[in-house]
Amino acid sequence: MVERAINAFGKLGVLVNNAGITGRDAPLSEITDEDWKGVMGLNLSATFYCCRAAISHMREQQNGAVGAVVNVASI
Repeated sequence: MVERAINAFGKLGVLVNNAGITGRDAPLSEITDEDWKGVMGLNLSATFYCCRAAISHMREQQNGAVGAVVNVASI
């Protein structure tokens, strides 16, 4: 994703993490480990991986571009 953006636009100025899930609507006692891993994987791990990939390129840019990261949450 980061490489495609840089190839298309020449630099990476902003990353917006705007995806999240609440998971299955069920009592806590019925939530499985897989349910939990799915929610944490998308809401936390995916955000971390995207930030890590983008920030390394933003720091390396020598063309005066300023990078920004926006993390969106709901509920």
